[in-house]
Amino acid sequence: MTVAISGASGFVGRYLGKWLLEHEYGVLALVRSRHATTPPGVEVRQIPEHPTVSDLQNAFAGATSVVHLAGRAHVMREHTEAPIEAYRVANVELTRTMLQAAVGAGCSTFVLASSVKAVGERNDTPWNEESPAAPVDPYGVSKLEAEQLVVTEGARLGLRTVVLRFPLIYGPGMRANMLRLFHAVDRGIPLPIGAVANRRSLLFVGNAAASVGLALDRADAGSGLYFVSDGQDLST
Repeated sequence: MTVAISGASGFVGRYLGKWLLEHEYGVLALVRSRHATTPPGVEVRQIPEHPTVSDLQNAFAGATSVVHLAGRAHVMREHTEAPIEAYRVANVELTRTMLQAAVGAGCSTFVLASSVKAVGERNDTPWNEESPAAPVDPYGVSKLEAEQLVVTEGARLGLRTVVLRFPLIYGPGMRANMLRLFHAVDRGIPLPIGAVANRRSLLFVGNAAASVGLALDRADAGSGLYFVSDGQDLST
């Protein structure tokens, strides 16, 4: 099996490429920059900043599956006047183009990396796959719209689709708030977050990669949408 990965040079993408190689998959790493860092052994295919269906169909040549990791990440402070439109372009319309290209290239499986923020921000009870979605910010709205697109278009086009809702992902190479938290712990700075009643799911980047591998490997399970976590929820 050969897997094409969008966002292959990103935090999760690099781990996923390595994991797939170690499990004897072929890997096509889709990158926008020729200077992008990818694991040794992957086949790098450069795509434009705003690829067309034709661009991606050519990039997917030889792939049996597509894993879509690329998109506009969640940020705490928006500097865009119309953030929802920016998120929709990057997270919904790019997904639409990816889906069409995957079908045109003859791929059989499409895996979308989504987010728990497609469901919401917090809840009184743990979420599950049946929980009603109520995203609270433009990022979450765009991720939910991308999920809905993948599910409906996948069914219409005869493409097996798997949506994985990831929580906060951590591990070597991480950035942003989680990295600052780890640095504070390393320096012995007391953190005022213990003895609280809330619980939050986290996901080690290696487990994120393995969950994608399982989604690819279990074609017999058909299409589906799943929450993914380490299985040990922590107080924050």
